[in-house]
Amino acid sequence: MFMQKQNNEPFQKLLKEAYSNNNISALDTIQERYTYGHCMDLAIAFNRIYGFEIQTTLVVEENKLFIGHAWVIREDGFFLDVMGLYSDSTELKSFGDKVITGLNEKDLIQYMDSPPLEKDIQQALILAKQIIKNIS
Repeated sequence: MFMQKQNNEPFQKLLKEAYSNNNISALDTIQERYTYGHCMDLAIAFNRIYGFEIQTTLVVEENKLFIGHAWVIREDGFFLDVMGLYSDSTELKSFGDKVITGLNEKDLIQYMDSPPLEKDIQQALILAKQIIKNIS
């Protein structure tokens, strides 16, 4: 099977604008994307690269569960998502009704409505490295 190479150049340009050029609009775009809708991709990326445990909140609505937000916890006990580091997970947990911990990529996917697209995870892998660089 032939796999087309993904062009991440526009995404990398957006990251450069956000993190190197301090473009607030670009940073807002990234934070919105990975807070509302693609947080699972970023959590998977952190898990793949660094082995960080994934945690998520589930929202219970009309007898249906869906992911409210996903993030990771580092070995030092700090929580991490697109917004940065948290010493306390209270804000992260506020995105849902039930918290699930101890997850890896495969576990998280079981809670998703559909599997993540690899192209989205590839972009999240680039972002994850940038976030770690910025907080180091």
